[in-house]
Amino acid sequence: MIPELLVSGFDVLNEPDKRKRVVQALRDLKLPVATYEGRVEPHEEGVRASLLAISPESDRAPQSEKEDLHRRMAEQKAGLTELLGDFSADGELKSFFLGRRHQAALNLLFSLPSTPLQKGDSWTPNVTGIEIGQRFFPEDSRRVQKATLESLERDGDGRLIATMFYVIADEVTGHFEYKQAGDIQKLKMDVSNTYLAVGDFLVDEGRWKAFTAVNTNVARDESSSERMILYDMRLQQETAAK
Repeated sequence: MIPELLVSGFDVLNEPDKRKRVVQALRDLKLPVATYEGRVEPHEEGVRASLLAISPESDRAPQSEKEDLHRRMAEQKAGLTELLGDFSADGELKSFFLGRRHQAALNLLFSLPSTPLQKGDSWTPNVTGIEIGQRFFPEDSRRVQKATLESLERDGDGRLIATMFYVIADEVTGHFEYKQAGDIQKLKMDVSNTYLAVGDFLVDEGRWKAFTAVNTNVARDESSSERMILYDMRLQQETAAK
């Protein structure tokens, strides 16, 4: 877990200082060895985006049994396409038949606004992080899906870079009902899911120069669980992708 990034997306939106710390934390993340290669290729009248599993490359031996296991698992999957989706020319995901989790990952990594943006403008990524099963009774819920164009500048190589910051947060409070010894019981449940991301987009080339996102999920009932997932893409010639 990364404490600086285990925060509510709603707080990040409302507190400028916290927003700056989150952006800096995303920029400063020490990236793990890449295990996927992201691809965006022309397809029909739009593009096809995919994540291909690759063998991890490293100049050092595994530092733990867990790291060794992860490397061996990645090597076994190498060559398999783990995620694939088709997008229209205006950035909309057309693969409606995919599960919500896969649609969320594709939209987070590859979807773009359908209309031109000016600095300070925002758009709504179609990303949802919470999915709850049956017998759940909601009491309160809220969500925000916001990606903002922070700046539009040229880098040292003269390339036009659009820097975007994402805050996507879902929260729901309620309870499950179940039967025990013939009586209906209630189990209180609070769930929050947040995506925080910063990306540098090469406007003229139509691809990310760099994109880093952290997804945190916190569930509380009689106990608590926390999960954090890192997404990262870099141009292959500069460093490993994902």
